[in-house]
Amino acid sequence: MKRSVLPNTILTTSATRPSPTCWRQLLLAIGLCLCATQGVRGVLVSTKGGEEIRGFLIRQDDNQVVIDEIRPDGTKARRRIDRAEIALIVVTVSAADLATLKQDEPANYRDLAEELAVKRKDPEAHHAALRLYLIAAFLDPERLGRSSLLGMVSLARNPAEERRFRAMLFLLDPAADRALLKEPDRFRPSDREQIDIQNRLLAALRALRRGSKSEALRIAQRTDVKQHLQRYQDILEHHELVTACTPGTNRRKLNPLILQKVITLELAILFPTSPSLATSKEKSSGKSWSRLFKRTSPGPTLPLRLESLTEFDPRKSHFRNGAWIRPAKANAPP
Repeated sequence: MKRSVLPNTILTTSATRPSPTCWRQLLLAIGLCLCATQGVRGVLVSTKGGEEIRGFLIRQDDNQVVIDEIRPDGTKARRRIDRAEIALIVVTVSAADLATLKQDEPANYRDLAEELAVKRKDPEAHHAALRLYLIAAFLDPERLGRSSLLGMVSLARNPAEERRFRAMLFLLDPAADRALLKEPDRFRPSDREQIDIQNRLLAALRALRRGSKSEALRIAQRTDVKQHLQRYQDILEHHELVTACTPGTNRRKLNPLILQKVITLELAILFPTSPSLATSKEKSSGKSWSRLFKRTSPGPTLPLRLESLTEFDPRKSHFRNGAWIRPAKANAPP
């Protein structure tokens, strides 16, 4: 009897043992669950052909990487990239790094912001750096306010935001140089070398509008042109220009937003305006001060506060489960 039971037991056990296919399906399901809990991560992909692709990682395997690419006009497009074409892939923002930040160590927020600011081409890294700089300034305005606001100035997304950041910097540090309140100088360069560089930038923009992307890309990749373009980064950033110039990108046609930026940049280069000249012109026009005041008087101005400086709330300084929240027992910053 024992001999007859034992084989039956063995047979029964082997019949209920999961097959290799079941194991593979189980492991795949676990992997998908882990990916879902980790959330979408910002990535920067550099191809062997020299192209830089920024976006959000959807999935990856041994053969390809799938991302939602962020286009220059802000829209997203699903893109599959073969592993053989990839030279480097960088995860720009690590949720694990964000989760280690603590309110009683505000300098760590500033330090991580500086690391992410280098990856500003990625939208998630750009936003995260702004948020972390803001939190650092909020938690310790005396020690970290100046350096954090200077970092935010370099990451400003438009001229109006840059002016707010500069004004906030001056409020936090009244002893700061008043030159910080001035916007970057964009007036026509005086020396011959700078004029030549500016003309090269104009040549790249015009070649791009003509559809000569290869010629535009060759000029845009010059180091001197890249540095000169930093004066106009609130109009058109270098990575946007390179992406638009890359052959095969949207064929020969520019999307309306990039075309608008290119034309705006051309006009800013060709017809620079100096506030000092405008002021002197108004003074010599003979108009009364009352008429000038009536025309230029500002509306009500809200006081600048770190809590309302951006869309990010610096009081939410803890990163938990993929979201920024307020600490359970937060001590008000000085």
